[in-house]
Amino acid sequence: MSIYQEVELSELNESYDIDFLIITATTVELNAAIEFLTPIEDDILQAYYNANTYYIGLFGNFICAIVKTNSMGAISSGASLQTTQESIAALTPKAIIMGGIALGKEKDKQKLGDILVSKSVVFYEQARVNDNGSIEYRGIKPEANRTLINRLTQNSTHDYLFNNKNKDATVISGPILSGEKLIDNNQFKQKLLSHFPDAIGGEMEAHGVYVACHDKNVPWIIVKTICDWADGHKEKSFQSESAYIAFSFIHRALESKFAFSNLKILPFKKKRDSPEVNLDAINILPLLVSRRDLSKVLSNREIIKDSSKKVYYEYFFFENRGRVEGFLFIGKNVTITNTLDSFVSTFEKPKILNVYVTKKYNATGPIDRISHLNKETAKRQLSATIYDGIQYLEETIWDSTFKSYDDTKHHKRSDYIDQSLYTYHEDDTNLGHGTEYFKSILADKMGSSISIIFGSGGVGKTTLCDALKSDIERDSDVRKKGVFLIRGERTSSLKNFHDIYVESLLDLFEAFKEESNLSNLSTNDFSINYACGNIQVIIDGLDEIDSALGERFNLERFFQSLSDLDERFHNTKIILTTRDYFAKNLVSSSPLIKKFKLNGFTEGDIEKFKKIKLKTDSQRTKFDKLLESKKLRKGSFSLPVIINLACQAVLGDGPHNKSYNENSEYLISDHVYDSILDYMLNREIEKQKINCTVDDLFLLLVEIVTSHNNKISTSELKEYVELSFNETVNKFLRNPIFSVTSDFISIKEEALCSLVRCRYARYLLLKNISLTEKISELLKDSYKGNGEIYSSLVDTIDTNNEKFIENSTKLLKQMSHKESHSTSNYEKSKYKKSISAMLYILMSNRNCDNKPDRSNFLLQIKGSTTNTTSIDGLHIYGEFHTLDFSNITITNSYFSEFEKFEDCIFPSESKVVFSYCEFNKITLKKANNIKTDIFEASCKFEDCNIMSEIKNQQDDDCIKQKRVRDNIVSISRYIDTTQRSSNLIKLNTSVKWSKSHKGFLKSLISESFLEFTNKGLYKINHDYYDNLPDIKLGRFPDKLDEIVAKLAKK
Repeated sequence: MSIYQEVELSELNESYDIDFLIITATTVELNAAIEFLTPIEDDILQAYYNANTYYIGLFGNFICAIVKTNSMGAISSGASLQTTQESIAALTPKAIIMGGIALGKEKDKQKLGDILVSKSVVFYEQARVNDNGSIEYRGIKPEANRTLINRLTQNSTHDYLFNNKNKDATVISGPILSGEKLIDNNQFKQKLLSHFPDAIGGEMEAHGVYVACHDKNVPWIIVKTICDWADGHKEKSFQSESAYIAFSFIHRALESKFAFSNLKILPFKKKRDSPEVNLDAINILPLLVSRRDLSKVLSNREIIKDSSKKVYYEYFFFENRGRVEGFLFIGKNVTITNTLDSFVSTFEKPKILNVYVTKKYNATGPIDRISHLNKETAKRQLSATIYDGIQYLEETIWDSTFKSYDDTKHHKRSDYIDQSLYTYHEDDTNLGHGTEYFKSILADKMGSSISIIFGSGGVGKTTLCDALKSDIERDSDVRKKGVFLIRGERTSSLKNFHDIYVESLLDLFEAFKEESNLSNLSTNDFSINYACGNIQVIIDGLDEIDSALGERFNLERFFQSLSDLDERFHNTKIILTTRDYFAKNLVSSSPLIKKFKLNGFTEGDIEKFKKIKLKTDSQRTKFDKLLESKKLRKGSFSLPVIINLACQAVLGDGPHNKSYNENSEYLISDHVYDSILDYMLNREIEKQKINCTVDDLFLLLVEIVTSHNNKISTSELKEYVELSFNETVNKFLRNPIFSVTSDFISIKEEALCSLVRCRYARYLLLKNISLTEKISELLKDSYKGNGEIYSSLVDTIDTNNEKFIENSTKLLKQMSHKESHSTSNYEKSKYKKSISAMLYILMSNRNCDNKPDRSNFLLQIKGSTTNTTSIDGLHIYGEFHTLDFSNITITNSYFSEFEKFEDCIFPSESKVVFSYCEFNKITLKKANNIKTDIFEASCKFEDCNIMSEIKNQQDDDCIKQKRVRDNIVSISRYIDTTQRSSNLIKLNTSVKWSKSHKGFLKSLISESFLEFTNKGLYKINHDYYDNLPDIKLGRFPDKLDEIVAKLAKK
């Protein structure tokens, strides 16, 4: 008998998130499923909830709980409906798979062991028996989760090993019959199949799983293997193998790492043996003691702690050749005299004593703890035993781990201007020079631990990071400090990109260390150095990491890990940069986070930069003229990248001042960036005698940026140049906008890369919409109507132009076609997001002031050609415009974070609007006029409160309507066919109304239920006299019901 580790359900839920719940219905199925379960840590876990027993472990790469129903079928007590409902309540699984055995459809087309995967479930029990004896089936046919269907039907066969024999099974997907009957009669089965010819098999529990999952918006699927034909010859001989096949198939699907990432289900990562970042003596000793002696040292460990006397230290010792050597680690916030007194009185003096103490700081800087310790150890006759002097632990760790640290890879630019840093507020305050300010933050051990610098592309964030790295490594005041600099722009080109999942600082280190000058540092060495403040982490381009990794970057957990580190060690500092648009993703109000921004060069900065870059008066004069003619000075600040490009345009130019007027397909003549790039490209064509146009060179930049992620190899560039220009590559390598190494070429300035993307996207939208994939790749990051490409497009395209709208309509159809035929989750997401981006672009400058106009426009550009009121594939992310859904239907669409959804117009009558649509991360404040009827059962909801808020609204409406009805009944009983004054009505009725008793009477007058006579009395409208007996009993005519509904909404 297997032994499991029993755990309390509360303890289980605190420790682990359940990725998949696997439901079985028989003991044979349960045993087969558990056979594939492995421990998360030491043992398979066993937990209980109500009458259910759960087995928890790793099933493939995911944490799964396996449960067996307490009875077969769906609806009886303990059957699949109750088991699934209770399991969702107990474990909150992210998805549910029911596995096991089923009946097959036909022997000649299927075989025992074939795997049935549900595209949908057909509940055959709901039926009408007609007077002629015929049966009319009325059961629903809900679809399983599309992602689960897709991931489990990628292969048409499944090979498995059973009883040491290699076998295979066919994977069949389609509708699966589900009902309460255990079928073993061929005539009944055939009759059932005649009503559902598309069914691939049948079973008894699927309908209950669906109902429970639908209520809680949990993704589900059914996977069962044919074990018999339900033809009167049912036997159990094949059940064990059949069950084994089903769960071996599910297990193989769950061995994937990222197949279910769009459901936010990611593989379990084993917890590290020690905390993520540690600074305990036991972790540091391997750096100080030989491997031969380490086990002896670790076996003699004492931790002494006395809070009342502020004593805390760790002492390790071992005997070697008759002499005792000890290692004393003294904590930070202790009283040294008390600590040494405790040590002397507790332990025998060793022959050799190694003493390590951590650094400590006050408001004025570092405290000299070593001098204090030298004095106090001498008083206690310990000086003679201390080997090699008392040492700071941080410096010892550095010397032991950073032997090969390379601080030469990054230097401060020779033309670096330390521009001013500002607070991130509307009333921004000038904090002084950026590098100097941050060095003071790093020196201040009590200051904020997380600094975030915001700024637009080209404002100098990367340059500041390089300068900080150079200064930190070379500043004598902060010697023995390494810098781990992460380039966000490099994320997608990392060797292990597809395996990266980030939720902590160590995850980032492991992903980027090969790209850094810490590549020789182990993860453990990085951990202890960071913990003691030896490593400064700078992350340049947090937004770019997020954009590249998407759901594989858990931003919330990442910031929580940084906060946890600060809480534990109090001396960890981290600097991050990001573009302005990413600010809304960083909503934390933690006091640990301080926000700053760079605005760009002031006039004084420009003058300094000009003097550094341009050596002659003629160059500086030409530079000033260029700034003036191209209008490069804008307001109080100028982007450094623009100023730098202007200098490069001047450098090396002849004495003449040539103006270029060539018409470009891509560049816009009256835009600043375009003018500079046009100027520089023309200059290179002239200087290098290249036989090409500006647009030819621009397409080379497009190739580098879009096809090679701004890192093209020398050989690839050479091939492109030879084929496109019939020129030697050396002419192109001299271009000052390129950064050239022995192996790769890239464009120096990110702002130029951004310009290339923006202008190429504009060109494609205006003149070449056939390149759907290229356009989608460029637009996908603008899916919420923001970002540089989006802003550039809406600024430079007349989106109201009829020709543009016509081309966009064709493009949207092409994108929809690509999305619906893509099998890759990434591709599907890309096309959905690019459709959303196009909708934002088309709506950006459109004069649609009301919801119906906007919806009519969407019908024009996305509507079906066969149904003039239907839109297919309407994918909307973020804060899109409010729409009118009252007269249109939406199919196969995706809505994510569409916060204005509740403000849209919906039909007042019962009518389906949304079919096969998915709603994600939508939180309603009020359901308003949204009804459940508008959502077909095929719709999916994830991280939404739509259905629950509708129910709350309906409950609230019912309460309000009941109050109005009670008021009317009370008034009708008192007034009857007479006439009454306001005061008498108030005294003799129980009216509850927020706008006063008299206000309710006025409302009834406005709705013509009451009349106000010329004598100042109230009476019931004569039209209701015939209904008064029923009204007094609470039975209202339809007209009065309408009045109730109307008043309840006031």
